[in-house]
Amino acid sequence: MQSLSCYTEIVDTLVAKLKRAGMPPDIDAEDLRQVGYLEMLRVLRRTAPPTRIAIEKLIARRVRTAMLRHLRREGRWRRRAVRVASYEEVGCGGCISD
Repeated sequence: MQSLSCYTEIVDTLVAKLKRAGMPPDIDAEDLRQVGYLEMLRVLRRTAPPTRIAIEKLIARRVRTAMLRHLRREGRWRRRAVRVASYEEVGCGGCISD
């Protein structure tokens, strides 16, 4: 198995992307990083894809999903369709850019 440090970069990159995507400022990036590392370890322990590229793609997909699930569970992130609907309810249909 590869060194874990080559896979931790995937988690760090996903945390940075979520921060740029409009993650609420009061969310601690370290919490997301911890969620990501735990999911990364689960993936590495449970699967054995044939190539490094395959495992990196699997880790990226599963870690991102775990992070979004964590944010939703905390009530801090909603799907785009739900956000748009809530803006329209309060009369801010033009407040967000598509």
